[in-house]
Amino acid sequence: MAKRCANCSAVFMNDDVKFCAKCGSPNFVPVQASPEAETPAQPEIVEEAVAAPTTKLFTEETPAVPAEPAVQEAPAAPAEPAPVQETAPTDEWASMSAEIQNERPAFDAAPAVEGAPAYGAAPVFNGAPAYGAAPAFDTAEPVKTKKKIITPKRLVLSGIAVALAAVLVFTNVGYIIVATLTKWIGSDKAYMHTVEKHAVSSYAATIADYYEDYLADNIDNARIESSVSVSLGKQAKSLAKMYDIDLGSLDEAGFNVVFNSKGDRMLYTLALTMGGDEIVGAEMIFDGKEGAAFVSLKELTDKVLKVEIPEESGIDTAKYKDAIEKILPKPSTVEKIVKKYAKIAIDEIKDVDVSSETVEIDELSQKLTVVEYRISQETLCNMALEMIKAAKKDSTVKKVIKNVEEGLEDMDADLPVDLYDEFIDVLEELEDEIDADSASDETIFTVYSYVNGSHEVVGRKVAQGEDGDKKYGYLTIHDGKKYETEIDLGAVYCYGSGTEKSGKRTGEYTVYSGSQEIAIFEFENVDTKAIKKGEIKGTYRLKPGKELRSMLAKGISDSSIKRIVKTLDFALEINADVTKKEGKVSIGLLIDDAEFVTLNIKTKRTSGEKIKLPDDDDTVDATDTDEIEEFLEDLDFDSVLRKLRKSGLPEEIVDAIEEIVEDPSRYIFGFGKKAYSAYDYNKYYDDEDAVYFDEEADGDWDW
Repeated sequence: MAKRCANCSAVFMNDDVKFCAKCGSPNFVPVQASPEAETPAQPEIVEEAVAAPTTKLFTEETPAVPAEPAVQEAPAAPAEPAPVQETAPTDEWASMSAEIQNERPAFDAAPAVEGAPAYGAAPVFNGAPAYGAAPAFDTAEPVKTKKKIITPKRLVLSGIAVALAAVLVFTNVGYIIVATLTKWIGSDKAYMHTVEKHAVSSYAATIADYYEDYLADNIDNARIESSVSVSLGKQAKSLAKMYDIDLGSLDEAGFNVVFNSKGDRMLYTLALTMGGDEIVGAEMIFDGKEGAAFVSLKELTDKVLKVEIPEESGIDTAKYKDAIEKILPKPSTVEKIVKKYAKIAIDEIKDVDVSSETVEIDELSQKLTVVEYRISQETLCNMALEMIKAAKKDSTVKKVIKNVEEGLEDMDADLPVDLYDEFIDVLEELEDEIDADSASDETIFTVYSYVNGSHEVVGRKVAQGEDGDKKYGYLTIHDGKKYETEIDLGAVYCYGSGTEKSGKRTGEYTVYSGSQEIAIFEFENVDTKAIKKGEIKGTYRLKPGKELRSMLAKGISDSSIKRIVKTLDFALEINADVTKKEGKVSIGLLIDDAEFVTLNIKTKRTSGEKIKLPDDDDTVDATDTDEIEEFLEDLDFDSVLRKLRKSGLPEEIVDAIEEIVEDPSRYIFGFGKKAYSAYDYNKYYDDEDAVYFDEEADGDWDW
């Protein structure tokens, strides 16, 4: 016997149904069919579909096969359902219904069988609804199900989405997409703003990186070890030998420097080196907390000079470092300010044209997008006014100025005015003086930004007025791995060409002044990616041009040296491998591609190490004359002299140094046991006149 859901009126032919397959209600009412109307045979699939669902039914993939419907000539008229008093479902039943539906899989989860009606849908015969006008289940309306299960397919798709988001955020792809869409569907002004603001962001990040390196090297707790040495080539040693100086066994000479900062203490070390070995050194420790400096002379004595910094000197040493750190803004703050005010200025540029142009320099050509925008007096006034308005309300700028003020106060600086109030007063005065309404809209200069296919600026040029014939600036174009660059500054012009592969450039630049060749600049394997990160890697070589050689030779009177300058091939070669943590740089003077003299520089940066003060028993009071005299008498130069002779330094130089250290008072104070041994009193002293004089000189010298 058929029955109908009391809640949603869905009709079911199977009397065994316990719950409504549509709404989950357990309330049913019987349906009495009219005796005149014959009910068509219902397909077996309907009974299967509307039967009380079980987990097994929907997990087993066994498709149902529908029974063939009975054929009739005319559709039977549906019988009127018996009036039934419907009962509204209670909240309890509604809650239970929701739970049932959540546990039941969606109807469309079962596999479809060709020719079979979908599960949950009433079959239709010859276009007429089934007996009882049973409403078909609305498959468009979603049925509540369990939470989505993470399947391998969903996991893969999610991974792809996350990877794509990462690519857009952490690479340049996101910018390229935005810039491309802006160029296609946006205005010329919108595209120009997109490109220039992206360039500004890159410049600001680079500035912040260099500034951060400066703070790390000079303000933060850090230890920086550096060594500087000079090595001589065969030609330099041969030249020295011409002047009776034998440097044949001396490979290099220089000094090592260490700067270490930790807390309130700073340490400086300087050591002389010969042949790679330290000969003698000095060390100074500055204790900001106690206001004292400690100086020790390595290799000469174990004693340490202690110098007290008096309070009346006005230097608050304990607060000095903290004050400097407070005054100098953070790198992120610098980047934020640069980006903000550059973008404000860009927003005021309205007169923009964007076009495509095939640009040529010498042998190469490249199709680029040319962004042309014009700057008038009115534009400059509006830029200034908008930046002033923003600065007056800028909390970041206010904080920077207040930090400067507090830092100066910590250093006991006497400030006559409030710095921030004074800053606002200056801005308001400037704002009153700028009259944008009466400013001319005539173009002062025109800017041409050359943009490649990745929407990166590869060149900028400026022309006077709106249609200036002469453009000054720089431009680089590529054709595969080859590139050409020109830099035109008017009085100086530079042309370069070369190849670029995997972010490394090799090429040559020639610098001209008018038609005269001034210099040639060569480079090999220069890492362009490293430069953007504030690092330098590659080989650079600078050679004088023909005209510069002639100019230098004109100022030389010695004919032999003049001939050398004109004929020999000079070059200054720089090999660099510098990162943010360590670096090696060699600067060499080459003559005919052979080393003449080379300056070698090495640096290494690590975290600051703890600095230990010397024991009181080892210190000498620098204000006590007796202790200082004893300190000087105890200096032992023997080990230093032995190291100097071993280093390869010429004997005559070591002998001269030994003579100095044996009687330092003669050279420091002008008296001592050998103070007058070099003078011939019969020649230089006249008892009668009591004056010093030189008999061979034209006149006397009075002392």
